[in-house]
Amino acid sequence: VRPTVFGNCTPDMAIFQQEIFGPVTCLTPFDTEDEALTLANGTPYGLTNYVYTRNGPRRRRLARALRSGMVEMNDEAGDDGAPFGGMGA
Repeated sequence: VRPTVFGNCTPDMAIFQQEIFGPVTCLTPFDTEDEALTLANGTPYGLTNYVYTRNGPRRRRLARALRSGMVEMNDEAGDDGAPFGGMGA
């Protein structure tokens, strides 16, 4: 599969609701932090979430509120000894 980016995805789309293992990503616009959390936590899966912001307190607040096994922040991978796993389906 070639690397693929799907833009303007909505929660009712299969690409938004299903985990796809490959070089594929789904982009969904949002207006507020609360809306972003609702979108991210609104799927039955939760392997990894990614947070990108220069705002340290926001980054930590979002990481605590996301329901997933791991949260990577600003493209920094977790500790090699950290547990690996997800939440949900």
